[in-house]
Amino acid sequence: MKKYIKQKMEKVAIFVCFMCFAILLFGISAHANDIPNKNIIKKEFFEKTELDLNTVATSSAVGDVIRSGKCGEDLTWVLTKYGTVYTTSTHDTYKLEIFGTGDMDDYTFDNLAPWYVYADYIVYLSIENGVTHIGNWAFYNCNLSNVLTIPSSVLSIGSNTFQSSDCSYVYVKNGVTNIGSEAFASSALKKVYLPQSLTYIGEAAFLCGRLNNIYYAGSQEEWNNITIENQYTKEYGSNFYYATKQYNYI
Repeated sequence: MKKYIKQKMEKVAIFVCFMCFAILLFGISAHANDIPNKNIIKKEFFEKTELDLNTVATSSAVGDVIRSGKCGEDLTWVLTKYGTVYTTSTHDTYKLEIFGTGDMDDYTFDNLAPWYVYADYIVYLSIENGVTHIGNWAFYNCNLSNVLTIPSSVLSIGSNTFQSSDCSYVYVKNGVTNIGSEAFASSALKKVYLPQSLTYIGEAAFLCGRLNNIYYAGSQEEWNNITIENQYTKEYGSNFYYATKQYNYI
């Protein structure tokens, strides 16, 4: 009799253990579905801001709006899904549009633009006519792959604006007079088209080792009248003084 009771108790114990394990496994699985997607590009940015990781939107369709906001008194920025890249992991790519009228806000290295968290996957940038100033540090480290056009409404490009970005070809329309220091420093810039309206190029604005061609809309004499601060030499990673220059390109 005692042996029978012992066998029954062992069976009950095994059943209880099995049920507890099943409940635990189900709980872990269910909780995993509730964990927010924290595959964010610039984690260190969050550590310096109050932006909550859980509030960052994700998208499943091209054209979906990811985030938007103000980047000037009368300027708006909109980030939309542009595509998907497949490498060791899958990532969405994004298009950033800036539109409205007036000056963009200036940012700093310690207070970067709100879209910076997506910088590694912002591959397309559109700055619409109406913007008059492109802010400091605005597109720092953005992985831009499109031919970038600066519209004729823009009068100045800030400091460090495109620093360390992957933009290779930039067409600056007539209107811009000032390009700030380190505006394109350490970028992937290969060709740049500069307007006749240009009067000032800040220090190390084109400190780019890959820069091979500079096209200027004015004459060589007009180019020589532009105030050009030190762009440094090849020893410092700059190819500005060695790049082929073509005048009167229009």
